[in-house]
Amino acid sequence: MRAFLLTLFNIQHLKPFTRIASLSAFATTLGAAAIILPDLGRVERVYNLVLHPNFRSPLIWDVIVVTAYLMLTFLSVYFQL
Repeated sequence: MRAFLLTLFNIQHLKPFTRIASLSAFATTLGAAAIILPDLGRVERVYNLVLHPNFRSPLIWDVIVVTAYLMLTFLSVYFQL
């Protein structure tokens, strides 16, 4: 997100770092998404999580937030590259 702010506010002296910042944010978010899988117990439960979400569970909110941030960082990387 910091790379997006650097682009938004047009800070020239930090401009060379925006691409690497976006790529590292994307990679870190992929790692955060991978950490959710052991909490499910078995990988097959991802299918059940998508079909029957329990919105009172903190796990579904983790999935929603990480997925939304993953999409935002992907768009940031896509538009910068």
